[in-house]
Amino acid sequence: MGYESNTGLGVVNHYGERGTEDGIAAGGELAGGEGAVKEAVLFAKASDFTIDDATNASFVSRFSLPAGAVPIDCIFEVGTAFTQTGGTTSTTLNVGTSGSEATNGFTITDAATSLSAVTEVDAAGDGTWAGVTPVNASADTVVGVQLTLGAGTVTSIDGGEAKIVIRYRKV
Repeated sequence: MGYESNTGLGVVNHYGERGTEDGIAAGGELAGGEGAVKEAVLFAKASDFTIDDATNASFVSRFSLPAGAVPIDCIFEVGTAFTQTGGTTSTTLNVGTSGSEATNGFTITDAATSLSAVTEVDAAGDGTWAGVTPVNASADTVVGVQLTLGAGTVTSIDGGEAKIVIRYRKV
């Protein structure tokens, strides 16, 4: 319950709940969030990536899609260009389920040039991220980011910073 404070100086303040402002316009959320489009924003730096083997570099984010989430699309927005040493032919950027990003997530091929620009990453999605059914109806899904090289050997990824936006619906 709110209350009013009148200091006698012609200033009136109201403290406490403001039930009349609840709702989306005031920054609230839909009850339960079902059906609402939500955005998850992940920040990636070159130093976050670990070189897994000769052709892969990846990192596991601290974000998990909630159980019942249906991914819509993904945008990879580069703030500072990444420099990839070794094997820059046909690089693929994957954002998806940690450990299986290439088959369950969003993908863009030839990302070597895209690591310096804003890129929409495969709006259709792959595998369980195809946008028709929830990724996992009963458990949260940890999100990972992976770079896979078509040829050559990656030796380092330097200097880059990016924002990754994943839009999804909660069913």
